[in-house]
Amino acid sequence: HTAMTEAAYTNALNTAHAYISAGDTYQVNFTYRIHFDAFGSLFSLYRRLRERQPVPYGALIVLPHGGALLSMSPELFVRHENGHIIAQPMKGTAAATGDAEHDEATALALSLDTKNRAENLMIVDLLRNDLGRIAKTGSVNVPQMFDVKRYSSVLQMTSTIHAQLRENISLAEV
Repeated sequence: HTAMTEAAYTNALNTAHAYISAGDTYQVNFTYRIHFDAFGSLFSLYRRLRERQPVPYGALIVLPHGGALLSMSPELFVRHENGHIIAQPMKGTAAATGDAEHDEATALALSLDTKNRAENLMIVDLLRNDLGRIAKTGSVNVPQMFDVKRYSSVLQMTSTIHAQLRENISLAEV
């Protein structure tokens, strides 16, 4: 269940639209919590979700007092390896059919679509800016833009951003 009423939901969306119209932001990811009871262990629930929704990136974070966060995503938010950061944001989605020729044509159309490219570029610029705050000067680069990959039943436009961390950057800062 959710504690959010229809009126609160409508008010939140209107507020987001007002911020966008005023130029205070250009994107809002509106989310709200959903509470539910599950039976059995959290680990069993997570394992079953992973089996039913095979994605490259998933997480189970057990919180104090019995709560948990579950995440299932094809999107690599951020990876840190020996001071090197990689982010692969996704913006732009199309249905995949399984027909290679059709999916290839759809992927090409998606990669050239003005609206989807603009959304993808927006998130790439946002992440380049964010990584630039913790990266060595001049190390932020984008080796791949607008690359369309297939994930199960969808084609997803993905870009890749690399950066080298400055010395002594903590996990909290990342």
